[in-house]
Amino acid sequence: MNKKGESEKVEFKTSFTKDIAKDVCAFSNTVGGDILVGIDDKGGVVGIKDENIEQKVSDSMV
Repeated sequence: MNKKGESEKVEFKTSFTKDIAKDVCAFSNTVGGDILVGIDDKGGVVGIKDENIEQKVSDSMV
């Protein structure tokens, strides 16, 4: 993980939303990267409280 925070290859998300597919697409069309869900913009762990996260991931990639 990049200790400096977000960069061209690291994106923090506090929650999993449908628009995350845009970030996945952007990373796929460049050199790749990591999307960390449950992390705030300063790199702090906020966690996620979602029982259906696997389904949301699957649904967002359609």
